Amino acid sequence: MFRSSSLAGDSPNRAFAVQAALILLPVAILALLAFTALRADRQQARLRAEQQANLTVRAVGRSAVESLRELLQRYERAREDAYHRQIGAAGPVLPISNPFVPARPPALLPTNNLPLTQWILPAAEWTTNGTLLQPRPFPASPQPPAWWIELDPELRRRWDAAQQLEDKSAPADEVIAAFNHCREVVTNYPFDANVLFQLRRLSARGEPSPAESLLNFAVNPQILSPAGLPVAGLVLLESLKQPDLAWSNRLLLPLVEAVGTFPSLLTPLILEEAERVAGTNASARTNLLLLRQRWTADQELRSVVPRLLARSPTEPPWEWIDSPPLFVARTTHPFISKSTVRAQLIPEPALRFCADQVLISSADELPDYARLQVYLQGRRLDSGSSADAPLLAIWSPSEYGELPWEFHLVLTQPDLLFADQQRRESWTAVLILAAVISAGFGVWQAHRTLRRQLALNEEKSNFVSAVSHELRSPLASVRLLAEGLAQGQVTDEAQRRQYGGFLVEETRRLGALVENILNFARIEGGRAQFEFAPTDARRLVRETVDRLQPIAQERSLQLRWTDLTGDRALEPTWDGLAVQLALTNLLDNALKHAPPSSVVTVTLETRDSLVLLSVADTGPGIPPEDHARIFERFYRRGSELRRETRGVGLGLALVKHLAEAHGGQVRVRSQVGQGATFTLELPLAGPNPAR
Repeated sequence: MFRSSSLAGDSPNRAFAVQAALILLPVAILALLAFTALRADRQQARLRAEQQANLTVRAVGRSAVESLRELLQRYERAREDAYHRQIGAAGPVLPISNPFVPARPPALLPTNNLPLTQWILPAAEWTTNGTLLQPRPFPASPQPPAWWIELDPELRRRWDAAQQLEDKSAPADEVIAAFNHCREVVTNYPFDANVLFQLRRLSARGEPSPAESLLNFAVNPQILSPAGLPVAGLVLLESLKQPDLAWSNRLLLPLVEAVGTFPSLLTPLILEEAERVAGTNASARTNLLLLRQRWTADQELRSVVPRLLARSPTEPPWEWIDSPPLFVARTTHPFISKSTVRAQLIPEPALRFCADQVLISSADELPDYARLQVYLQGRRLDSGSSADAPLLAIWSPSEYGELPWEFHLVLTQPDLLFADQQRRESWTAVLILAAVISAGFGVWQAHRTLRRQLALNEEKSNFVSAVSHELRSPLASVRLLAEGLAQGQVTDEAQRRQYGGFLVEETRRLGALVENILNFARIEGGRAQFEFAPTDARRLVRETVDRLQPIAQERSLQLRWTDLTGDRALEPTWDGLAVQLALTNLLDNALKHAPPSSVVTVTLETRDSLVLLSVADTGPGIPPEDHARIFERFYRRGSELRRETRGVGLGLALVKHLAEAHGGQVRVRSQVGQGATFTLELPLAGPNPAR
C-alpha cells in the first residue's frame, strides 16, 4: 500500500518537472543568447572606440607636438632674447617682444610668474673630450696666469715695489711714478695692460669724473691680472664703486659680458654693485634681475653638466635627471663639428606646464569619454586623468630629432562610451526579467494548481474512504437486523422492540451523515439560503442538548450546559437551524472523543456584542500544529483506515462555514492530553450587511 502511494506521488512530480523545464528552458536559452549578444555588442563598442581612438590620438598628438614645440621654442627664444642679442649704444637691453613684461600672453607663460631658472635653461655645449664650452667655464679659485709666471724677474720686482707703495698709502705721485717705472721695459702685453689699468685707476682719483674715466678704459676681456682675475672685470667693478657713477644703458654691455661671455669670481660682486647703482630705477632693476637669473641658470648648468660629460654623446640622446628634476636632450652637429655636443636642459615644471596647456587646448578635439595623457621618456607630465584609467590608444612621433613624446588616450568615463549599449542592456534585462518573472509565475501557478489538484484528489480519496466506512457499518447493522426480523428469528416482543430501536438509531446516523454532506455541498456551491430572525438562544441550546442526551447516555457520558448570560432576554439575529446544526456538530464531535464517564459541557455567555457558545470535553486533545487544519474539509487526524472515531471530516468545516455566514468565527483551545474547547463567537445583531 505504501509503495503504491509513493509511486502515485512521484509520477505527478516528474510530470511537473517536465512541464517546468519546458516553460523555463526557452526563457533561459533566450536570456543566455541575449546576454551573449550584449557582451559581443560591448566588445564591438570598445573595439570601435579603440579604432576611433587610434585616429584621434594620432591627430591630437600631432597637434600637441606642434603646440609643445612652439611653447618650448617660445620660452627658449625668450631666454635667448634676454641674454643673446646685439646691444646698441643707446638701445634698450630687452626687446619689445620680451614676455616678462606685465603685458605677457597668459596662455604662454605661467600665471605664478616663476623665474626663468625654473623654466628653459640655456643650452649647454661641450666637446667629446670633456671640455665645457657653454656656459663659459671659469676656475673655482683664481690661479696666477702663465704670463705672470713667465714674467721677467726685474719687471716683477718693479710691480711688487709699486704695489707696496700703494699698500703703505704713499703719495699718489710716488705710486704713479713706480708704475710708470714698470713701463720702461715693455716686453709683455698682458703685463702692460695691467700697468695701464693701475695708472688709469690712480689718475682717475684726481679727475672730476673718475667713473667716466674708468669706463672709457678699453682692455681685452681675456687679459688676466697677476692674481688670475679678468682685468676687464676689475675695471667694471672699480667703475661701479665710484660715487659719481649714475645708471646708464652703456653699463649693460659690460654687465652682459661679465655674466655670460666672460664670467668669473667677480661676477656676483659686479651684480651687487650694479644693483646698488641702479637704486630705484625700475627699468634698470628689471634688466639686472634678468642678468642675475642668467647667472643663476649658468651656475646651475655648471653644476649639472659635469655629470653628463662622461656619458656617450648620442646613447641615449635623452634622459631625466632627478636632482634637480631636468630633462636632457643631447644632440651632435656632424655637419658642423663632430666633436661638439649640445644639450638642452628643460626643467620638469616647465614641461608639466606645457603638458597642461596642451590638455586645455586639445579638450575640444577629444570625445567626452576620453582624456589625453602626455609622457616624455616614460615620465608622465600632465595632471589630468587618473593613472589607472583604461588605455585606448598610444601614439608617439617618429620624426627625426623630435623629443620622445608619447600620448596616451585613456577611457575616463565608461558610462558615456557605453551609454547606448547600456540602454540596450537595461531594456534587454528588463524584458528578460519580465519573461523570467512571467515564466516563474507560470511555474508557480502550475505547481500550485498541481498541489491543489493532488490535495483535492487526496480529499476525495479520504472522503470516499470515510463515507464508505461510515456507510458500511450502519448498512450492515440494518441488513442484519432486518434479515433477523424478516426471517422470524426474533419472536420475543421485547427483543423486536430492541431491534427496532437499533434500526432507528442506525437510520438516524445515516440521515445525519447524508444531511451533513448535503449541507456542506450547498454551502460550497453557494446555494445555501439563510433566514436570519430573532432567535431564543437559551431555548436553542437547551433543545440541542436535550436532543443529544440519549446519545450521551448510550456512551456513558454526562452532557451539561451552563447559562452565564443572566436574566435578560437573549434573542440574537440568527438562522436558528444553522446555528443548531453547528452546535450539534460540535457536540457530536465532543461525544465521539470524550472518554467514558466524563463530562461534556456546553456554556452560553455574552461578551460585548458577541454570543459565545463553548463546547468542552476531556478527550485526548489536539496538537497545536493541527488547530488550523482540523477546520479543513475531509481532514482527519491519523490514518484513515485505522481511525477509531466515526465521521468523514466535514463536521468542523461545516461549523466554520456556518459561523462565517453569521459574521462570526469558531476558535479552538486545546493541548494534547488536556481535552479541547471549541467556541462559536456569533454577533448579537447578526451578520454585517456588507458581507
